[in-house]
Amino acid sequence: MREEIDLIMKQATNRIFELHGVKKLQELVSAASKSSQPLGAIAALLHLAGIRFYFGQDQEAEPVLNAARNLLFSGRLCASPQDLPKQTKLACVYAATLGFAPTEQAQRRIEELFEKLPGIRDTFTTSSHYGWHQLEFLEAVVLAVVSDDFTMGSNVRRLLDDDEFLICQRIHRDMKHLIDQAES
Repeated sequence: MREEIDLIMKQATNRIFELHGVKKLQELVSAASKSSQPLGAIAALLHLAGIRFYFGQDQEAEPVLNAARNLLFSGRLCASPQDLPKQTKLACVYAATLGFAPTEQAQRRIEELFEKLPGIRDTFTTSSHYGWHQLEFLEAVVLAVVSDDFTMGSNVRRLLDDDEFLICQRIHRDMKHLIDQAES
């Protein structure tokens, strides 16, 4: 059902751009530093990029990943204390998307997150004991790298999906045969 899933992803992407009145991803990224609404659209596009990585459509996922990366590293999302939760949420979605990317690329980008991402911090009263946003970000990274999708890689995932499809076809065929025998 890859064609159907691809069609749904294209429709979802087009709908996101339609709702925000923009034609280009870069315009959406520019608007994201001014309002949280486009930031939600970028997060949705990152989720779609994760699905594209899952199906081996790396070329289609790259522009969204790069746009989110540029926004995260620009420092625009940590300019004021009220923007810090936006940065954390986007960083978490970005890390989760990397869990579906090819392993080498994901490792490189996760390392880059830890090296270059402007400080993920919070202004909560608990900050003297622990940083809520840091824990949230670390959790997203850990969940991404320990997932089966990350550890197996896209080639193995596709082989398993194809095998599962063939097994389901056989089960349906065998069940139909047994039902036909029981009815006669």
